[in-house]
Amino acid sequence: MANDYCEYMFKVPLLHLSVRNWDIKKTILLEMMQNSELGMCEDEEVASDYHTQKKNSTLGIHNKNIENVLNEEIGIFCKHFEFVYYRIVMSWFETANVGNFHGVHNHGSTGYSAVCYVDYDKEIHTATQFVSPFNNFITGLSLNYVPNVDEGSLIFFPSAILHYTEPNKSNKKRTILSFNIDVKESYDQHTRYT
Repeated sequence: MANDYCEYMFKVPLLHLSVRNWDIKKTILLEMMQNSELGMCEDEEVASDYHTQKKNSTLGIHNKNIENVLNEEIGIFCKHFEFVYYRIVMSWFETANVGNFHGVHNHGSTGYSAVCYVDYDKEIHTATQFVSPFNNFITGLSLNYVPNVDEGSLIFFPSAILHYTEPNKSNKKRTILSFNIDVKESYDQHTRYT
């Protein structure tokens, strides 16, 4: 007797959280951004402090400050996916003025990444666009996903997933905070966690 069934072999998770106490945390994040060095890079069409942090060795401080501000939300993320350990390995602000965008890219092959929409108006701005790791099975066309986000939204997704932003068509800047997280599902007696 045959057992007929259909199941979905692969799933790509995206966790959406609304940042708790957003008004307070937004003020703190914007103050942090004002104290960072945003600059345009040759290979990017947005202003970011990604590269300047690496040059000035302020990365550890920046990551710890982000962790302090968003520790409640990161805790929910870890609980949801049952991670026993996490560490922010890179964090940066990114601002897109009119016409600015960030081309298709990913954040590496392991771990998770996050985007927090800090200065964002869903009436005039567009959210991060995600590209499926496989194409439509019938047409062969690429599949995109756009999450429904507001200012104060924080999304977590696998770092390996390709994503991009469309050009900002308004005169109001769009600002996000992004960070990469190293996570572990269980403690390994041979692995040291610091």
